[in-house]
Amino acid sequence: MKKIMLLVFLIFPTLLMAGEIAPSDTTIYVNGKKIVIKENNDKIKIKVYEQKAQGDTIENDQIFEGIYRDGKSTEKRMSNSINIPIPKLGSGHSSSNRITDPHWAGFGMGFCSFADNKMNLNNVNGVDLISSSSKEFILNFYERAWNISKCGLAIVSGTGFRFNSYHFEGNKALIEVNGVTELRTAPAGGRYDDSKLHTSYFTIPLLLEYQKKIPHTGPLYLSAGVVGNVKLCSSSKVKLNDESGSHKQKLGSDLNIRPISMDFLVQAGVGCFGMYARYSPQTLFEGGKGPEIHPVSIGLILHFDM
Repeated sequence: MKKIMLLVFLIFPTLLMAGEIAPSDTTIYVNGKKIVIKENNDKIKIKVYEQKAQGDTIENDQIFEGIYRDGKSTEKRMSNSINIPIPKLGSGHSSSNRITDPHWAGFGMGFCSFADNKMNLNNVNGVDLISSSSKEFILNFYERAWNISKCGLAIVSGTGFRFNSYHFEGNKALIEVNGVTELRTAPAGGRYDDSKLHTSYFTIPLLLEYQKKIPHTGPLYLSAGVVGNVKLCSSSKVKLNDESGSHKQKLGSDLNIRPISMDFLVQAGVGCFGMYARYSPQTLFEGGKGPEIHPVSIGLILHFDM
């Protein structure tokens, strides 16, 4: 208010001295302010507007009005304007609401398991896992966001890697027999002290992310979408204990695991800390070439500031 009054008082004497040559309506632009002076008989009315850029449009919000007549003045400041954000597709968004730091890049760790098509977990179609030992590791190293709304909404993509280690219960291991991957028990006279399946993927997401800024902390965020997976490698390994002792074996590598697959992903958190849940609507193995099991996982992720 003091700045506005000072501005008015600085230009007011100049306007009085130039009154004889100045038109009845005068507009002046000073420091992002638009000042409109109207003279009618012995009355001078001054209005001050604050100029705000909204995309390609300049909006003028009136913030002050002064009326001067016969040595008397009436002044008031407008501060009751209401701004209602309206979503707008395209690049014209307020910088305060733009998503400049999306949530994909980062390091994550969680537990992985298998489910059937009804989301029943573990011990699915004869496949039983050691839940505490079956883990997932994520390293996402590139991200990009395309803002689509003033309200903190963006499309997010990027790249990353995912590594899964599934550990099996019940003295069983995955092995490919006649072109079909099966879960079989250890040979007679032996026992699997450890049986695991390793998979690694190159991942590319397509997510819709919403952010709400919170004072003194990072933004609250929620994102969901799909993640494409390209298989890099896989292997079935065991630690066999038999009459000759304990030794490690590799039972197979390809195992009919889908070379390209897709997951549903949901993430939520605050700032750089978040949780995620992942479910694949596709089976781990190609149709008819292995147990009908769907990979699932849940975990925590620490996001990088890219």
